[in-house]
Amino acid sequence: MSAVVAVFAAAVVLTGGCGGGSPAQAQPVITPAGKIVPDKGSGDLPEATAKVGLDCQTMLENRDFASAATKMDQVASADDSTDSEKAIAQICAAAAKANMRHYREALESIDAAKENLSDLPPEMRSLLSELRYHTELISAAAVGEYNRAQEALARLLELGHKLGDYVRDACAVASDPAALPECTTATPSATMTESPSGKPKTPVTSPPEDSTTRPTGDTTTPTGGASKSPNERKSVSPDVDDDGPAPS
Repeated sequence: MSAVVAVFAAAVVLTGGCGGGSPAQAQPVITPAGKIVPDKGSGDLPEATAKVGLDCQTMLENRDFASAATKMDQVASADDSTDSEKAIAQICAAAAKANMRHYREALESIDAAKENLSDLPPEMRSLLSELRYHTELISAAAVGEYNRAQEALARLLELGHKLGDYVRDACAVASDPAALPECTTATPSATMTESPSGKPKTPVTSPPEDSTTRPTGDTTTPTGGASKSPNERKSVSPDVDDDGPAPS
């Protein structure tokens, strides 16, 4: 699990962090990551099984979550539903309930689906697995079951998914972001200013003015004598410098 935590934490850094110090994020919406019923290779699916998958996709993408939860629960509890239809319906119902913030009910639907997961059609297994673990991650984080949330992340990683978006979703709904190590990435303090290089800026103060250390601005050396400061040159009498030779 430590590898998952490391990847999760790195994803938080790349996405700007999350948790108590970040701005409030929008409620995540769980929808299928692709087509549950693929266009190709689905010819062997029973019509009723394909219909459950298509109905699930349509209602979740249309954000008709209440209807999706009701209809999928009906399919899951129907005596004439096959085990594969029940598994699809239970996963879909869980996602719909999580989208309505009924997180405990969503986890109950996920738990119920575990009895039938082995009967998921191979053509639909990948997409439904992603939907299941995404739902489980969000719901577990929301109710404070953080070990379960991390386990769901591990499964998503095994499925080959990048964790950035999942990180944001989990941290956005976590009941206590500080309790999730992945959501406690430090953010710069409001009282600390950092330069683009990442090093704190050091205030620059002007040195006190001092005639003994101030640059002269003129380094001309008179012939046969030492260099004089502007003040010294200004003190020379105009009669000596400008009036020419004295009368004979």
